[in-house]
Amino acid sequence: MEHLGDGHSRRVVCIRLQLDESHILPRPNLSFFRLNLSHVLFSSILSELKMPIIVFRRNTSYHAGLLVAAALVYVLVLMHTAPSPASTMPRDDPEPPSMAAEEEEAATSHLQRLLDDYTEFHRRSLSPTDHKRPRWIVVPTEPAAGMCNRAMNLASALLLALATRRTLLFDWDHIPARQWYAEQTEHIGHSGYSETFDSPRINFSYSEALKRYGWSDSDARNGAVSIDWRHRDFLDHLRNSDMDRVYPQSVVFVQRFDWWAPLLLANPLYRSLFAPISRQAAFATLFRFLFPLKPEDARTIESKPRCDWFVQIRRKWERKTASLGQFVDCATSQGYDPESSRVSYLLSDTSESPQDSGLVPVDDGAYCRDGSPNCDRHTLRTMYTLAKCTKGAILTATSTFGACIAGLGRVPRLARVTTSGSCQELATSTASPL
Repeated sequence: MEHLGDGHSRRVVCIRLQLDESHILPRPNLSFFRLNLSHVLFSSILSELKMPIIVFRRNTSYHAGLLVAAALVYVLVLMHTAPSPASTMPRDDPEPPSMAAEEEEAATSHLQRLLDDYTEFHRRSLSPTDHKRPRWIVVPTEPAAGMCNRAMNLASALLLALATRRTLLFDWDHIPARQWYAEQTEHIGHSGYSETFDSPRINFSYSEALKRYGWSDSDARNGAVSIDWRHRDFLDHLRNSDMDRVYPQSVVFVQRFDWWAPLLLANPLYRSLFAPISRQAAFATLFRFLFPLKPEDARTIESKPRCDWFVQIRRKWERKTASLGQFVDCATSQGYDPESSRVSYLLSDTSESPQDSGLVPVDDGAYCRDGSPNCDRHTLRTMYTLAKCTKGAILTATSTFGACIAGLGRVPRLARVTTSGSCQELATSTASPL
């Protein structure tokens, strides 16, 4: 018993193990083995570790003594090296930002190298001297989809093409918009590719590939598999299946409107191929590969100052949208402060007044959506300008346009306002393509 003063005392462990020499094998300098942990040493160690202590003294044989000693030393080392409760981080906490940023950049560079290799593979796969059975992923043009819906599907298809070594083909020609209802006509992204973007890295033209093989569209579809939004099993296969075994057909048509690449990134069979890259970083890399900016547009965007926040509101069509005040409240709850913000933008498809929110309307009005080449390039410049926001974005639940922008810029803090006005914080590593 050790007296600590003030009437307090505690029981202290003292272990003394005397090992019988007869159990030690005869070896040089090992005529005996003795473990002697004194009262002073042991009480100081265990006092530091804040351990309760049990006292016992005994002489024992070598094997039993060695076992007890080894177990005790193991416990002491384990407890001594474990962090104290005050410094312990929850197991699901993110890594320090610097470490996470380094790993993200490494994963992004890895994906870029895969795309560089794929560029050469794509060129060889369409060579006139290559008479092998074609392995294509074809993304048909969808008149009802806007720029971001088509871009998300194409970026996902490109990732699948990388995973399965297939040739990605699509056409992005000028197409008339499909009018669903009186106010539901989508125009954004309906001008031609060459009129909107710079020269592509790959020769993606489906119509040219058909001519090279002397095929019609019907020939390509003969025996092919077509996947659209009704095929829920496709999403299930992306999560855990070998996509070549599930879809062995020569040609695979994928006609969807969503960002389904994250399911493939999480597939254990392909995870090592892509490295641990976030959904945002993957989307930004794939989008920039498929849709490069024209040099003059890149210079215009470069001259724009970096923004802090952007808030997206969609009013058109029949979908209900929350009030501007609810969007601003959501932004404020996420850290937006109009007093300290350098510049924060309001992105709206109508000429909505920012009132006293501190937000600045993008281009002093509603974003352009008439489907002309000038309008589509204007839209692209708007996307890249807002993608430079460094603090956060507040998105609307009724549109994918803001989600595309946030993914393109890897905007670090995101929230979405529902139709009822509630504010939902989004995890940038798991949202789509957020």
